[in-house]
Amino acid sequence: MDFPWPMSDRDFVTYSQFKQDEKTGKIISQSIASPEYIPTKNGMVRIELLKIRWELTPLLDGTVQTEYFLLSDPGGSIPDWAINLALDYGPIQSMQKFKALVKDQRYQTASLNFVKDFNTGRR
Repeated sequence: MDFPWPMSDRDFVTYSQFKQDEKTGKIISQSIASPEYIPTKNGMVRIELLKIRWELTPLLDGTVQTEYFLLSDPGGSIPDWAINLALDYGPIQSMQKFKALVKDQRYQTASLNFVKDFNTGRR
C-alpha cells in the first residue's frame, strides 16, 4: 500500500477462505492477516491485524445482498487526518469498485465450479 510521505508504505499477507452455505446459497469470503508467512520487505511496515469478510446472500428477487466487514490496524505511526481520510473514503471506494466489477460484461456469466448458482441450480 503506497502511503504519502512522510509515512512508510505498508504491506500485508493474508490467508483466505471461501465457503458457500448449501441451503441458503450465502457465500462467505474471509481473509485474515498471516504476517509471519513471508519475510517483511525492507522499508515496509507489515500490517499484522487485518480481517476482511465479504458475505453475499442471494435474495428471492434475484438480487444479492452484499455485506463488507473490515478490521485493520495499519501499524506504525499514522497521523489522525490520514486515518480519518481512509475511514471516510476507503469503504465507499471498495463498494464503488465492486459495483463496477459486477456490471462488467466479463463477469455477467462467470461461474466457478465450487459455487452453486441458486437461480439456475448449476455450478
